[in-house]
Amino acid sequence: MDKFDHDKRTSLHWAAHRGADRVLKFLLDETDSAVDATDYGGFTATHSAARRGAVSVLKLLLAKGADPNLAALNGETPTDLAFDLETKRALAPVEGDGKPSLKRRRSLSTDQANLEGELPALVEALYATVKKGDLAAVRTLCVDSVARKVAGQASGALSGALEVGAMSTSTRTQTVHVDLTLSAGGATTKALHRLVFGDDGLISASDLFLGCNE
Repeated sequence: MDKFDHDKRTSLHWAAHRGADRVLKFLLDETDSAVDATDYGGFTATHSAARRGAVSVLKLLLAKGADPNLAALNGETPTDLAFDLETKRALAPVEGDGKPSLKRRRSLSTDQANLEGELPALVEALYATVKKGDLAAVRTLCVDSVARKVAGQASGALSGALEVGAMSTSTRTQTVHVDLTLSAGGATTKALHRLVFGDDGLISASDLFLGCNE
């Protein structure tokens, strides 16, 4: 059943890319499709589902034994392609204590042009999580050494209304400077937020400077 197109993408790739869970379930249950078949780039159907954020498709693939840690030729795993928290959780390996492991392989691209888009996307993911008030989820976006600090910022200065302004990105240092407008209790404050990301895509430094743009 593993027919493929000119990029060596199979029917599973197609179904996963489109989030077509019913089609994908049929392919997994009724055909001999290889669940971890790769295209010319080394990407599997699990990569495609993770990039789309198709959690229901991911669950079907993982239930059939798909490996969420397989790396494509560029080193990216499915987790590296997932930006929203629900998708990351669906892909998170479970440790012996029953808790999901937060360890991830390299997620940031080595291509400077790609980093220009990836770094702001990671920043937006942080602020979206902060706005939900989910401090546990905020911690999962950080390395252990700064998780408590960032959660404190999220529950403190960033806990009110938050408006994101201009972003300045340095791909060389993997740093993003963000202009913020913070509102709480009728007062409005300008702030500058400096975020540094490691090669794994996790926040390794977070410094918040209040009132610096006023």
